[in-house]
Amino acid sequence: MATRRFLLSNKISFLAAAILLVGGIIFLLPQPYANPLSPVVNHNTVLGSAYDENKVAAQPSLLLPASSVTAIASRDAQRVSDLAQLQADIQLYYNKCGYFPGVAQPGSVCGPFAADNSYFRLSAALAGSGLGIANMPNDPSPGRNYFYSTNAAGSSYTLGAQLEDVSNSLLQQSLDASSNGLNCRRSTGVYCVKC
Repeated sequence: MATRRFLLSNKISFLAAAILLVGGIIFLLPQPYANPLSPVVNHNTVLGSAYDENKVAAQPSLLLPASSVTAIASRDAQRVSDLAQLQADIQLYYNKCGYFPGVAQPGSVCGPFAADNSYFRLSAALAGSGLGIANMPNDPSPGRNYFYSTNAAGSSYTLGAQLEDVSNSLLQQSLDASSNGLNCRRSTGVYCVKC
């Protein structure tokens, strides 16, 4: 009987050790990605999608090994760094044209401002500006993009990125309000800068 208990105890210990080895070091994963665009009326046009931050339910945490947590922190730091680089490029464009990028101009000469609120269009406007801005940063995660939006006059813009870690301390430096059509909310991990 004692031998049987000893064997059962060893099997349970072995099973527990195997689970811990397979699981690795455990960390919490942030909530799923949120859509930073909220319905905003701008010149009788609704920008974004029907995202409702009040309907974001608390999600159960998933477990990740330490290497994944480190990779997430690295990607989030890259996103914040990219937005700082973009701000410098956008300022060069403003210095040349007197407004922040909207619709890409047909050449390197500044024409009248026309709003076009997408990161893709921002990239086209900066690349075609004749300012030597050729390399636009992209979100480090495939299939994701940064966010960009201006006001109707091109005198203000908001630039954002969805961070993976919604508890990242970098979010304390972020705008925490709707701005130029972007829903910049720290609680959903949307990091934004505004000018």
